[in-house]
Amino acid sequence: MVKEADVLKYHFKPEKQLHKFIFEFIKLKWFLIKNIRKTDVLFSWFADYHSFLPALFGKMFHKKTFIVVGGTDAVSIPEIEYGIFYQKGFRSLLVSWSYRWADLILPVHKSLIESTNTYADRKGIKIGVKHFVKNLNTEFVELPTGYDSRKWYAKNEGAKESMVVTVAGIHNMRTYKGKGIDLFIDVARKMPSVSFVVIGVSPEMHQFINKDKPDNVEVKEYVENHLLIDEIAKAKVYCQFSLTEGLPNALCEAMLCECVPVGSNVNGIPDGIGDAGFILNERNVEKAEALVQQALDSDDDLGKKAREQIINHYSHSKREQSLFQLVLNKKNDKEL
Repeated sequence: MVKEADVLKYHFKPEKQLHKFIFEFIKLKWFLIKNIRKTDVLFSWFADYHSFLPALFGKMFHKKTFIVVGGTDAVSIPEIEYGIFYQKGFRSLLVSWSYRWADLILPVHKSLIESTNTYADRKGIKIGVKHFVKNLNTEFVELPTGYDSRKWYAKNEGAKESMVVTVAGIHNMRTYKGKGIDLFIDVARKMPSVSFVVIGVSPEMHQFINKDKPDNVEVKEYVENHLLIDEIAKAKVYCQFSLTEGLPNALCEAMLCECVPVGSNVNGIPDGIGDAGFILNERNVEKAEALVQQALDSDDDLGKKAREQIINHYSHSKREQSLFQLVLNKKNDKEL
């Protein structure tokens, strides 16, 4: 697709030290002052501190503002103290105003608008932007993330290895539990003849996991993106046991590599998997083990079906075309 617009990028760094944090806000403000008049659309990837000033400037200067909702910016999961709306305070207030001032909110999955998560808690946890931001009038359009099938594919010819893999940035106990690594390791413990691999673990969490992991679990730290494809592509099964998600990139990329997916019943995971894998409806190690075993025993055609599922529903080009059309429509004030 021919690119039809010039894009000015700005990377906001969420510093923890107050003076550095304030300086980041000042830099963003001057960037907006310098560029706002020649800008048609302000686009924020996720809602957080960084989305507030673009939304405010958009309102002040009558510029269209889009905000992508990815997951953490639409949830509160008390068990792991996760989500922007877990604690009511300055951060959630800025995010709420960002949503109110935006012209269009683009969740990567419709569940991030308003839904209930019964996987993280059987009683059901209310999630979604509309649940936390009451009387919100901003328009929503579901816009899934897109994936490049030319980049992600099964490079290795022949049969897949009897291996189960999961990928996540695991740097503390919150992400360890939030990404379901505890359940992943419990399943591995019940399947000692199968190789399980966790990729993306920080050095600190690496030490923690190594203290009590079974011998069939291999823990790897961060792997460069171009090398990650080889790590994923050789595995027969990919697991995503997260307590909450949007539409997880690693899952979809693994499916493009013809891994058979097994995922928790949260947010975009079931839609991402479709009928090309297995869905875990509750956090139960025996049920998870049974699904992983079914995935390992499945025909190679299921892995190929997983790849087609992503190509047909979540292609990079499809997202690009949809986003460009949304920009044109809003820029021209047309009905979506």
